[in-house]
Amino acid sequence: TRVVARLAGVRDPASAAGRRSVHQLATALVDCATPGDVNEALMDLGSRLCRARSADCGQCPLRGGCAAAAAGTPTAFAGPRARKAPRDVLLDCVVATSGRRVLLLRHPDDAPLLAGLWDLPSRESDPKASGSAVRRALASLVLARTGLQVVLEGPVATVRHAIVGRRISARVHVASLPSRLGSRLADDALLVAADDFAKLGLPALPAKVLRALSAAEVPRAKPPARGATRGAARR
Repeated sequence: TRVVARLAGVRDPASAAGRRSVHQLATALVDCATPGDVNEALMDLGSRLCRARSADCGQCPLRGGCAAAAAGTPTAFAGPRARKAPRDVLLDCVVATSGRRVLLLRHPDDAPLLAGLWDLPSRESDPKASGSAVRRALASLVLARTGLQVVLEGPVATVRHAIVGRRISARVHVASLPSRLGSRLADDALLVAADDFAKLGLPALPAKVLRALSAAEVPRAKPPARGATRGAARR
């Protein structure tokens, strides 16, 4: 947000007009063959050069088209904001695979976080909930969104992640889907090969989870019994 706001010359990206301007330019920037690469590059600029309290415009490859740099006072645009103390969040997520493909779900466009982005099936959990209750809730989530019945194993790993306002502990559960799925998935569900993740521009946490699993020796979940799918997908 900070990088795009400065490119567009938006001083307050939290305002209604500022959000619209940032969204319009961000949409245009990622309208290309590799939106994930653009997203990561903008985040790298924000973390290394275009910081809240300092901006190294001399090293920025976008300085020629940046309104904030042209104004000569880049930190006057999208400057630092007071932040609340982060809260601890326990997240349970599912890595359900069919061969080399992974099940992803799309967040609704009006979701408070990660609106419109693809993600692993996941839900925030009560730390006091039993493991069996968590697995039942995750299986119900997958069934409701995809029509697929899954048998979950885990958690097989825990991945730590921090974003603004939240410190996340993500417990990872695994499941195997049938190699051949009957009918189409809903429009907000997708089976994606690892080579295609970059094209979707996955958020940082699911990408980190998938990297952690690929680097570890994680036991493969058993596929469900024959006939255990309802309205499943070939995609």
